Amino acid sequence: MLLEAVYQQDLLDGEVVTRDPNTGGVSEKALYKAGVLDGTVLKYHPNGKLKEKAVYKAGELQGEPLEYDDKGKRIKKDKKDAKKKGGLFGFGGS
Repeated sequence: MLLEAVYQQDLLDGEVVTRDPNTGGVSEKALYKAGVLDGTVLKYHPNGKLKEKAVYKAGELQGEPLEYDDKGKRIKKDKKDAKKKGGLFGFGGS
């Protein structure tokens, strides 16, 4: 994993880009403010298409992340399944 980041007073601040070390392609982009996720987080499939989009405010996830297949088409989740599982899916490491 290759990381491009800006630090202010030893804290992540601004856009953080994570790249695949083998291809150099972007695998994730995230916005931080004073070391805390604050803005849109985008994850990408190896082919460069958007995989997941989530919005954070002061470190808290705002709503449900949106998922996309490897062709860029939005994946719709069944609300019944989400309730049974306690949520649609976790958001965290790639």
